[in-house]
Amino acid sequence: MKCPSCGHTNDGGNRFCEYCGARLDPSMNQEATQIGAVPNLHTDQSYDAPTMFVPADQAPPAPPAQAEPAVASAPAASSLNCAECGYINQPGDRYCDQCGASLDAAPVAVVPVTTPAPVASEALTPPDGVPAVPVAEPHLAELTNVAPAEELPTVPIDDQQPVSTPVAEAEPVAPAIEEPVVAPVAEAEPVVPAVEEPISTPVAEAEPVVAPVAEAAPAVDEEVVAAERTALSAAVIEQEDNLVMFEQMANRYAGRALPAHIAAGIEETKASLAEAQANLAAFDQAQVVAKAAAEAAAQAAADAAAAAAAQPDPEEVARLEAAITEHQDNLAMFEQMSARYAGRALPAHIAAGLEESKHALAEAEAELAALLGGAPAAPAAAPIPSAPVNTYDAPTVAAAAPAEPAPAPVVPAEPVPAPVVEAVPAWAAPTPAEPVAAPIAPPAQVTPHLVVAGSQVVLNLPTDKQIYVIGREDPISGIYPEVDLTNHGGEGGGVSRQHARLHNTGGNWTLEDLNSTNYSKVNGQKLAPHAPAPVNHGDQLQFGKVVVTLHLH
Repeated sequence: MKCPSCGHTNDGGNRFCEYCGARLDPSMNQEATQIGAVPNLHTDQSYDAPTMFVPADQAPPAPPAQAEPAVASAPAASSLNCAECGYINQPGDRYCDQCGASLDAAPVAVVPVTTPAPVASEALTPPDGVPAVPVAEPHLAELTNVAPAEELPTVPIDDQQPVSTPVAEAEPVAPAIEEPVVAPVAEAEPVVPAVEEPISTPVAEAEPVVAPVAEAAPAVDEEVVAAERTALSAAVIEQEDNLVMFEQMANRYAGRALPAHIAAGIEETKASLAEAQANLAAFDQAQVVAKAAAEAAAQAAADAAAAAAAQPDPEEVARLEAAITEHQDNLAMFEQMSARYAGRALPAHIAAGLEESKHALAEAEAELAALLGGAPAAPAAAPIPSAPVNTYDAPTVAAAAPAEPAPAPVVPAEPVPAPVVEAVPAWAAPTPAEPVAAPIAPPAQVTPHLVVAGSQVVLNLPTDKQIYVIGREDPISGIYPEVDLTNHGGEGGGVSRQHARLHNTGGNWTLEDLNSTNYSKVNGQKLAPHAPAPVNHGDQLQFGKVVVTLHLH
């Protein structure tokens, strides 16, 4: 039977062409031709590319039928088994005679041909009357590009029993030399699984990035809090609306049995409403607690900052200590010079220098006491007992007194001649003369007062009271202490609004600290909160950084 596609003569029992694999239909008598004479380059080698079917009036004549038997040069015992149906084909067949499947990929029992290149001398001789086609034309490349092998038809398997061939034997079979071009394509398919799904692993690793976002939630954000409360309120409103609708449905069944699903809906809605209301109440309570905690933390931070600010500056303390030492040395030298003039008039410049040294020493000690608690004030009391110190201390007190009593200015006029008078008699004579200044003391007894260190401002204590609160005025809180230190360093000196309380019980004076932030001290000794301590005339009282001297008479 002649192939209608390529013109190859096949056996009468073949259903597909042995040369091109085209289906053989006995009812068709069409005369088909092939493109050109294809040279049989190898007698025992097959070609996998089929020829193209073209109309008979455009294609060259077909090759003679006797050109194909040359393929039978392989050993007689060799055969080709079709991988699709198992049919045994003859060596040299390129397509199965039974099903038309390509035999290139089927297991081949014969040894692959290793001839490196085709030989032009093996070309077939065309039949009489048919012009020969030049052998030099690259018909093999043209045939390869004409039509792919996938377009060949597939026919169901016939009733013939397939010959079982081990699949393992199909692996070592090598196709024709031209097939390695296709082989890499088949091997390239594993690259498709090579799209390794571990790409999804980075997606899983990207999830931890969400964790820092969750950690940022603890930050207090009023918008977030408001949104959360709005959601809780909406949940309460939703359940209330649901309950109203359920109750409306229940009212329709007045006097009748209420359906079970409506009764169950009412109960569940009531439970949900109670839960939503509880969540909203808990949320509001948590916000109140959080706000109180934030305020407490802010107050603690402010107290800590105030306490840190209250710490004395080491450089300032060192400067004041050096100044006190310098003034004490100057005062000691002025006292030595004054002692040389015993029984004589003291020169004015020595008297003035003595007074200036005492005043500078008192100021330095007061400043240091404001920083360290008044401890350095004790050494200053040592020179005061001496006669010259008492003589020149009277003008100092008188200078502060004029702020209150009117007769005070008259007294300073007496100490001016006093040094001259005191120079003539012994130092013991002026000492009794000083108590003559007793008229100044009675006003002091009537009006006890505090003298602010440094500024020497006098703060009188009301005579109609026996308890005096010392602190800072605060109109907002309604706090008006009897002794207001706001304008005397209390604002920046760490004085509390109700810092301490001064008691006068029958002439016995005590000072009580009212649990102040920056403590109270008497002559440098810190007081325990709410533990009254006795105080006397001339004691130095310290409230925070503000130092005052108590004058009772």
